[in-house]
Amino acid sequence: MGRVKTWALVLFSLFWANYAYACFAPPPEYTKHHTELVRDTSRIVLARVAGPSGEFQEAWGRQAQLAQFEKIETLKGNVPDFFSIENGFYVSEQPVPEQDFDGHSQLGFWEKQVTRQWNMPDCAMRPAFLHNRTYLLFLDTPHWRAYEEVSSEDDLWLGAVRRLVANPDLDTGLSLSAGEWLSLAHGVFLGEVSDCSGPTLQVRRVFSGEFEDLWSYSDNQHSQYWPFQECIVGASYLVVTMADEQSLLPFYSSSVFEVSNSAIDFSLRRGSEIEIAPNQLTLDMIEEALR
Repeated sequence: MGRVKTWALVLFSLFWANYAYACFAPPPEYTKHHTELVRDTSRIVLARVAGPSGEFQEAWGRQAQLAQFEKIETLKGNVPDFFSIENGFYVSEQPVPEQDFDGHSQLGFWEKQVTRQWNMPDCAMRPAFLHNRTYLLFLDTPHWRAYEEVSSEDDLWLGAVRRLVANPDLDTGLSLSAGEWLSLAHGVFLGEVSDCSGPTLQVRRVFSGEFEDLWSYSDNQHSQYWPFQECIVGASYLVVTMADEQSLLPFYSSSVFEVSNSAIDFSLRRGSEIEIAPNQLTLDMIEEALR
């Protein structure tokens, strides 16, 4: 465990080494919707890191070696059996857990743009690749999701990209029922506003996960969505929590939905890349779906 933490600190220091040249807002092409990413990329390939390529480039203030990939499956375009990518750097085997977000089933990946590889502080993409790991690569299009690790055939991200390659006119690569969408959450509960200073919610009904009796919107949370301008003591909300402990910086977030007449309208979701149906569920329907 100590070696894992040490490795994480090394990656963290590399990421922030050039903070003086900080890129405070990523270029929009790095975060565009995954349907656009698939349409705009001419070559997409599933590949394994075979070893170092022998080629070097400047990175992090030193000469770093590029990774050599061995093709497993070409999803789009023409890709040779062995190749390297510009600014794609090789890292020898380290005790780092898989960085695939549980087969990309963690809701934060789809709702909050959690990713394995963000841009560097100077706005450049310099993805690092671990020896013998498998990645889904978008070879011609720098993007936060162009270098995701894939460790299983039923990975949701891999399936979404395959569907979009087969049918580029789809609005999304992943369509789920509302119940399936909720099942990807870290936890789901019904809360009632007890204090507007936080605000703080009294946990009234837990559908999945574990929660204390009181849940504060501000405790250990960021990048959240609180859509209401007015806090009303006694108002009820459905809270969908998301957590990712695989990222370099652990990610915690929540989406909060107003409960009206014991029903929730999920069409108010912002930034989600999953299409769900139906958009409205009652509390009893949610309990049945998550049972």
